[in-house]
Amino acid sequence: SSAAASSVTMKAAAHRATMFAVPAILVAYMCGKRENLWYRVTTSAAAIRAIATMPHDKLDRFLLSYKMFEKDQFVGAPGEVDLLTDYYSVLNHLCAIGNFEKMYLPPYLDETKDVYENQRLYEKQMADYLEIKEGSKVADIGCGRGRIAHHVASYTGAHVTGLNVDEEQIRLAREYAEQTGLLGKQLDFKIANYNDRLPFADNSLDAAYYVQVLSYSTNLTAFFGEVFRVVKPGARVAFEDYVMGTAFNESNAEHQRMKNIYKPVLGGVETSYPDVFKAAVEQAGFQVVSHKDASINERQWPLLEQEANFWLPVNALVKLLYRMNIVPKIYHDVMERMTQGTEALIEADKQGLVSCGYVTYAYKPV
Repeated sequence: SSAAASSVTMKAAAHRATMFAVPAILVAYMCGKRENLWYRVTTSAAAIRAIATMPHDKLDRFLLSYKMFEKDQFVGAPGEVDLLTDYYSVLNHLCAIGNFEKMYLPPYLDETKDVYENQRLYEKQMADYLEIKEGSKVADIGCGRGRIAHHVASYTGAHVTGLNVDEEQIRLAREYAEQTGLLGKQLDFKIANYNDRLPFADNSLDAAYYVQVLSYSTNLTAFFGEVFRVVKPGARVAFEDYVMGTAFNESNAEHQRMKNIYKPVLGGVETSYPDVFKAAVEQAGFQVVSHKDASINERQWPLLEQEANFWLPVNALVKLLYRMNIVPKIYHDVMERMTQGTEALIEADKQGLVSCGYVTYAYKPV
């Protein structure tokens, strides 16, 4: 049948894509000294395989989901939520090919380290501030594939519950937690929309955090109010955001043009100024301890350039395989769409038009 033939064709394409792409990924990783090299290479290989075996209509929906970045604000309408889940159900695998499995650009803390290693540095700093330990109950809001939660739980001994709106990412988070023996012991994951009431009792958590997730918030004040409700008096919270830079000028046409180009790279619809976040945190009742761009020189473009260089051989290979009719056009289109706007983001960061490393540390007064 035609369906069976299509299935065979997809499996053959998946095999070819994996066979050719994995060596390119290995070469890209081996260009520098890498922490957890085996984990990163095998994760990349699994992500390539997942994308190569996806139904093409799912990849088509991913490409269509970029329509949401034409918006200036996320209001949570049913159609928007569908676009969001279509986007992240594919993007989480694409990001896992490189250093963005956790889907965030960390503060630039150590210039000798790459994106992945700076992520781990930030997560340790964050966990240290939260003062969590064995027995602590913590929420990771917008947890993605659960890798940050896994690191925080392993590093501190705390129990972390991750929340995410995308069923695919929650499935992957649970799968990895089960493989590593932490599911149900130190890690749990729930499908939940952080724009709704958070699934925790009042004053029940010892800490809460999120990492670059609030671009889809429909009401910042209400969201932080919910976080305030669920943490105990004295509990610490940590929020890491990408924000508008101090040099951004709303009336500057070039600034607006660059913003529209780089928004899809960040995966964000709405980007607010730092003082907007700080005001919402304080209005909820938190006492802010620190609120700043935590990166070296308040810039992250060196990390972005590292990652752009990582993707060069991968993109080049996909283009070559497409031109040789070895892989279907949809893979070429998906790769092209994902990496569009990277140069604009690098330039915007250099000019101080955007910051992806703004960190807020606060606590709930006793």
